[in-house]
Amino acid sequence: MLKYNCWDYYSGSQGTLVSRCLNMGSGTYGVGFKMYRDNYSFYSSDKYDKVEVFVNTLPDTTGATKLGTINRYTDYEPIVSEQGWYDYAFEIPTTFVENLSYIILVATSDYGTNIYVDEFVVGKTSTVTLVVNPGEAGILTGGGSHIVGTGVNLKATANSGYKFINWTNEANEVVSTAETYNYVVGDSNVTFTANFEQLTTVTFTIVDAENDPIEGATVTVKQEETVVDTAVSNSVGEAVVYADNGNYTYSVTALGYFPKNDVLFTINGDTAINVQLDELPPALEITPDTFSFEPTQFATSSAPQIFILQNIGGGTVTINPSDITITGEDADQFILINIEDTVSLGAEEMDGFAVVFTPDTIGEKTAIIQVNDNLENIHEIVINGSAVDFTITEFPYTESFDGEKFPPLGWLSLGEKPWERVTSGSNPTCDPFGAGMLKYNCWSYSTGNQGTLVSRRLDMGSGTYGVGFKMYRDNTNSYSGKKDKVEVFVNTLPDTIDATKLGTINRYTDYEPIVSEQGWYDYVFEIPATFVESPSYIILVATSDYGTNIFVDEFVVGQVRAVTLAANPSEGGSVAGGGSYLEGTEATLTATPNAGYVLTSWTDAANEVVSKKQTFNYLVGDSDVTFTANFELGYTVTFTVVDAESNPIEGTSIVINEDTLITNASGVAIIDLANGNYDYTVSKSGYAEMADSLVVSNAPQTVTLSLIATGMDELTAGSVRLYPNPVESSLIIERNNSDEATIQLYNASGILIGTIKADHTTTTTINVGALSSGSYFVRIIGTDNTPTVCRFIKK
Repeated sequence: MLKYNCWDYYSGSQGTLVSRCLNMGSGTYGVGFKMYRDNYSFYSSDKYDKVEVFVNTLPDTTGATKLGTINRYTDYEPIVSEQGWYDYAFEIPTTFVENLSYIILVATSDYGTNIYVDEFVVGKTSTVTLVVNPGEAGILTGGGSHIVGTGVNLKATANSGYKFINWTNEANEVVSTAETYNYVVGDSNVTFTANFEQLTTVTFTIVDAENDPIEGATVTVKQEETVVDTAVSNSVGEAVVYADNGNYTYSVTALGYFPKNDVLFTINGDTAINVQLDELPPALEITPDTFSFEPTQFATSSAPQIFILQNIGGGTVTINPSDITITGEDADQFILINIEDTVSLGAEEMDGFAVVFTPDTIGEKTAIIQVNDNLENIHEIVINGSAVDFTITEFPYTESFDGEKFPPLGWLSLGEKPWERVTSGSNPTCDPFGAGMLKYNCWSYSTGNQGTLVSRRLDMGSGTYGVGFKMYRDNTNSYSGKKDKVEVFVNTLPDTIDATKLGTINRYTDYEPIVSEQGWYDYVFEIPATFVESPSYIILVATSDYGTNIFVDEFVVGQVRAVTLAANPSEGGSVAGGGSYLEGTEATLTATPNAGYVLTSWTDAANEVVSKKQTFNYLVGDSDVTFTANFELGYTVTFTVVDAESNPIEGTSIVINEDTLITNASGVAIIDLANGNYDYTVSKSGYAEMADSLVVSNAPQTVTLSLIATGMDELTAGSVRLYPNPVESSLIIERNNSDEATIQLYNASGILIGTIKADHTTTTTINVGALSSGSYFVRIIGTDNTPTVCRFIKK
């Protein structure tokens, strides 16, 4: 089928598709195709993605004649009732039939959902004329000009008081008894008549005990278990149904009245039936009828709980504000948000009040809501709540959002469009650092919607504190450029009223704080001393601009520690990564040598070496620290590794100065080192390991290493076990079978230094006490003549 990619193409983008040249000659012709109309998402509506149909004597739209337009959205012309495939046909003017012509489909994007088209056809047309009999009996659809050979659904819909009988042709022959007749268009014009029959009228008059009409009563007429018709009474209490003569039952229901159910009656011509309903007595229902508040931090408030007042009977229930009270020993721990004025509730009508849990001490709190319904009833609703102290006093305090409960214990989630917890992310795609993370659904929430997440109460006391978290910054598609953001506040109350803003992070990478690429980033904000010294809350407010989603993870509050960096000497290189960090987080410290220098070490304030690598990941502790990157003049050491025939050996590992070098295809590996003595080891599978040292003294140097092939591959684990390893005197060789075997002992250079036989035993002991320290190989040849080799170290 055809697709026009409105999902990716900006508003105003167009695509033009031109048919083959058409030589129709003469006659009545049309062009038709199927098009998918949709309304499945927000992007389907209010977007004028469309297909325009043209005909022209040239293969472009210059001077073309438009035949019609079809919008993709179901609620735009031509309007359809539901999404799906629909057939469309357009008559081709005679001028173009008689000349060589082209059909042109022009798709225009409004940046909505995609357009799909299929089953394109050009052919002669015939006219299908539809007639309704009698004229007022129904509505017909499907008539008009249609392409020969295509199928068309002719549909007859009966008006109230009529029923459909059949479709007949011009010869008065019945062609279908179904309301929808699928006609395959022939090569001549045709006329079909939809025949209807008038039904018998049954008029119900619904009144109350005083014979006053009841409006809105529902009448249901059934024949056995089949519903024949339903109707709702008007302002004078009348409800009209239509049915054939016969035996039926009726049921009548109305709000505030006792129903009449399954009353037998007979229709024999137009019928009038009077129904009198008795009014129900008024009755008040309150929901919920009991309620337990979520555990709530003392000295704060819970979210309001709404209680619904409803008259489930008839008549009127009258409630005054003074009729609703909270009683009990803990009544003062709850606040009533009462109705403002007297309410009068008719049948099924509702109103409501709310209660907030506001504990000022820790413990279980219980009270009773009493509602006088003024019908000689006092309704009692038991409410309770647990007042707890969620205050955090030990830091750093972290919340990873890995637990399934959300919001986490002691946190508050506020707003009609709140934050949520997810285990994976989409739009953009990302993963949490643990089992879960925060998400704000900007993808679905329209511009301006906000969600507020309030932390547990924080009692920091004194010192320098900060709040930090990770946030995913993205630029995946055109929707990423929206100004979706997270604002960070601190307050002594668990809301943003008079709160202090600590900072703002936009989700889009090109908005502040600007980053070079999408991904997770760490953000830290210092908490002012006023809030450190008083119990406070951190508040994250997400605001949607209808772009891609916001993701946040690894929330932490802790003391801020200073990481100070220095370069020694200053001309030796530069350092990066110093600054203020939250205790317990990781700081990435980088030392970059200037030309001619090398990093020799990182040292702490006590001049102890903490790392020799240029990038040093420091886990921030409970005090301020200073690290010095020490640089010295560097000299290039070039290792060249070859075999016995002086062929270069690629992939050799050389470990020196806490660094691992790998030789290239030329057998070469290079490192810059300061003056000093350096031990190194050299290893490559299939060659004897070696160890040596070198001295750097104010000059570059080249070290050529010749490795000796062992002639053996190392053993894959499983069939032989050597222990202890390293060994001082007795080496035990344990095999997984007791077959005869030859055990050979080789030194690191691959020279055979001993052979023993193992006869029908799984365990063999070799005395290696006389061997020099170093690496050795054991080669075992079993009955299948397949050698296995493993290495051991002699102490």
